Amino acid sequence: MPSPKAIDAVAEAWASIDGKLDEYRRERDEDVGLTDEGCTGHFEGYQAEADELIRRIEARGFMLIPMVPFALSSPAPTEEG
Repeated sequence: MPSPKAIDAVAEAWASIDGKLDEYRRERDEDVGLTDEGCTGHFEGYQAEADELIRRIEARGFMLIPMVPFALSSPAPTEEG
């Protein structure tokens, strides 16, 4: 089972590629649920897709490993970078 931090890292990266990082972070940081007003579903959707991607990567014999201490100390990338 993928770790929550790995899922969030992949989900954030995917949302950034799609240009939806702001919506993803807003729904994550404000704990917006699927039934809440203003929910776009980006957080839940990217989380589910990231989990599935990591599972398929692991099924092929690869692992997603954090680059310590980078993963613990660096801020997440922004839309610009």
